Amino acid sequence: MYQYIRAINPNQDITYMLHEHKEHGLEDHIKHILESDVNYDLVILPDSSSNDYEYHELLKEQGTRCLILDHHEIDDDQPISDNACIINNQLSPRYPNKDLTGAGVAW
Repeated sequence: MYQYIRAINPNQDITYMLHEHKEHGLEDHIKHILESDVNYDLVILPDSSSNDYEYHELLKEQGTRCLILDHHEIDDDQPISDNACIINNQLSPRYPNKDLTGAGVAW
């Protein structure tokens, strides 16, 4: 994702965060994002965050949009934030490859 953004806009200011362990989603980074002096326009979340409604809403309050590129199933009772564009192969009954990985969705 980083290389793609650099290829289409070499001058784009990009900040990235990596998980320390095998975490997914925003839980371990949300505090940093919300309390940062940086005003993030967009947070791109590859391979995670389809079920992070409450964090999408917190980001919405500060004007940060979310792009989610994920392959994890969404909980049946999970609301979908209007602040998140979710691209997830599990959501469409018309998309046949339910085994596509998070890397495949991001690609």
